[in-house]
Amino acid sequence: MDLAKAEIAQLKDKIQKLENAKSKLVTIEKAIEESGEKYYAPNDSDARLVKGRDGKFAGFNVQVGVDTKGHYIMADRVTNDSNDMQQLSECVKSVEKQTGIKPKEVSADKGYSNTTQILEIEKDGQTQCYVPLIETKREQQEKGGISFQYNKETDTYLCSQGRQLKLLASNAKIKDIFYNIYKCHECEKCSIRNRCTTSKTGRIVKRNSNQEKIEQYKEKIAGEYAKKKINERKCVVEHSFGTIKYLMGKFNLLLRGKIKAQIEFDYYTTAYNLKRLLNSSPLTDLTIKMNDFKWAVV
Repeated sequence: MDLAKAEIAQLKDKIQKLENAKSKLVTIEKAIEESGEKYYAPNDSDARLVKGRDGKFAGFNVQVGVDTKGHYIMADRVTNDSNDMQQLSECVKSVEKQTGIKPKEVSADKGYSNTTQILEIEKDGQTQCYVPLIETKREQQEKGGISFQYNKETDTYLCSQGRQLKLLASNAKIKDIFYNIYKCHECEKCSIRNRCTTSKTGRIVKRNSNQEKIEQYKEKIAGEYAKKKINERKCVVEHSFGTIKYLMGKFNLLLRGKIKAQIEFDYYTTAYNLKRLLNSSPLTDLTIKMNDFKWAVV
């Protein structure tokens, strides 16, 4: 009887643990539904699924703005966006806010190739961007012989097979970007239709409302100076990340929540800047400059 009672007690204990685990999963499921996200990290609700060299994990996306002369980190940001596509404008604003100086040139990798933000940064003419653009699906098709030529006078496109695409809709808003939509009504007997489109009614081409400016930007980054700036970027930004990793080793952020993660990363970038400063100037010179500096609490 005692043995049976012990087994019953063990089973009840297992059932209770399973019930607790089930209750926890139900809570997590509810949190995912309320947040509208596809993934949820129970240990840190601010974290998002990000991709690194070791695969996917729950974490944050860190951003830095580095000057080309001294390789100092001028601004750093912790975000929970899974990629950098929306980060360029905020990074530039952060640098300007921290230094009081509007950057004359901005370089970044393809992950930041948001033409809307690039044109917005360049609109006053004070800042020039050198960010390579990700190849679009249409540009990939052009390599396969499927191209579309825009005619400004008739406001139409002409495809590589000699068929015309006429304006279907103006200023259609798609993901916060306005497009003019052009459609071909002559695709039925086209010999390359299956390679060109899966639409049953005809090929559609979207033209960004800022397409002329985008084409001008493409011409600029195809130039030798732009290529030089894009190549130089690797020696600037990667240098700072490489140094932090060299000093810290392979580390994970210890604090939870976006605000605390930002504070922790601020410590890393501040330590990096101080070490770089001490390596670039004698301590006696730095002491004199600090004593003469007009400090103010912001």
